Amino acid sequence: MEITPWTPQDGTRTACEALDQVLTGTLQGTVRREVSGVPAGGVARAWGDPAVVLRCGVPQPAEYRPDSQLAVVDGVDWLPVQGDGGYFFVTVGRVAYVEVAVPSTYAPEAGVLTALGGPIRRTIPPAG
Repeated sequence: MEITPWTPQDGTRTACEALDQVLTGTLQGTVRREVSGVPAGGVARAWGDPAVVLRCGVPQPAEYRPDSQLAVVDGVDWLPVQGDGGYFFVTVGRVAYVEVAVPSTYAPEAGVLTALGGPIRRTIPPAG
């Protein structure tokens, strides 16, 4: 599956590679899929069909503002952004932004976010 390209943000490579090392082959009962189009220094994974897609080191989302409503799931702050056919969730307050695209098929999305919360907490430290 082709991943939407992005330019990995400076200073995120080590944390994103650490996250990649702990991500499992399954997520919420779905199996990991092969991905292509991942930029040098970037980390991306996908599970299931339709795919839940994780990209690490993405830029800060344009929708994020100081007064944004965040969802806190399993100790991780997420900015939810409604997209076509589902939601994008982006971690906030960590050294790397991690974006997870969750198709509406997987609603309620909290299960996916809970499954990813532990690996993110262990490998993507809080920002400054």
